Amino acid sequence: MADRIVEMPTSRSRGSKADPEFALETISPDKAKEYMLANNHNRRLSGRTVDRYTRDILAGEWPFTGDPIRFNGAGTLIDGQHRLAAIIKAGQAAQCLVIRGLGLEVQEKIDQGRMRQAADFLVMRGHSSGIRLAATARFLFWLKHQPNFRSFGRPTTSEVLALVDKHPKLVDSVQGIGNTVVGVHPSMISAMHYVGAHMLGDMDTADAFVSVFATGEPAYEGDPVHAWRERLIAQQNKRLRMRMMSQRLGTIHAWNLFRKKEAVKLFRIPDEAAIDGLMLDRI
Repeated sequence: MADRIVEMPTSRSRGSKADPEFALETISPDKAKEYMLANNHNRRLSGRTVDRYTRDILAGEWPFTGDPIRFNGAGTLIDGQHRLAAIIKAGQAAQCLVIRGLGLEVQEKIDQGRMRQAADFLVMRGHSSGIRLAATARFLFWLKHQPNFRSFGRPTTSEVLALVDKHPKLVDSVQGIGNTVVGVHPSMISAMHYVGAHMLGDMDTADAFVSVFATGEPAYEGDPVHAWRERLIAQQNKRLRMRMMSQRLGTIHAWNLFRKKEAVKLFRIPDEAAIDGLMLDRI
């Protein structure tokens, strides 16, 4: 598709010699490289953000939204460096609105609004517990990519929504647990319940696992889930912040021990943990 000028109302901006110009362009990786040569007055490029955008492009989750690539009147790129870098890394062209000739002061006014999150879109889809559902889906994303999670970083909004679509019963685990559990974020237990009940086919153990967190009553002597819950609560009471990674590893380890009915005297957080029997390609 050939580039074309889009006729739009314009106004003169301080610092530009002419009115801004608007063009709808198909930006190839080579053109993106050319545009990045003008990227000499911008914030630091985030490699993780580029990786997230690249995954969406490669997954076909990068439709034209009207969000522009912006240049000021001096020809400097002032907005769009991460999108351009992602086009280069993905090796695929993307259609973008390109605005040239903006005022020199415009850059300080860009991206001042609140970004829409996956939870916002889930609420708009009718999910009353959108925030917790999004957090639960992010935990599933971490489970799937745990071996390489440092290179993946946070999932994109499209990736979160895709996980919710792929696992519709995730909603049941989120709504069924609500705010009943103590000691750990409910989204983590919702994800573990979903995995246990619907991916491993062990509803009884999944329900019992949640019950320990909700009631504080051990299921048996030496219950590892109860020991883990008490450690988390003690940590909170001391107002000590436990790393999220430690919380995740401890919760998975507690589940594995609990499902095998193993007893513990002292709960130790492992350096690494994976859910026994879970095939990651099913997530």
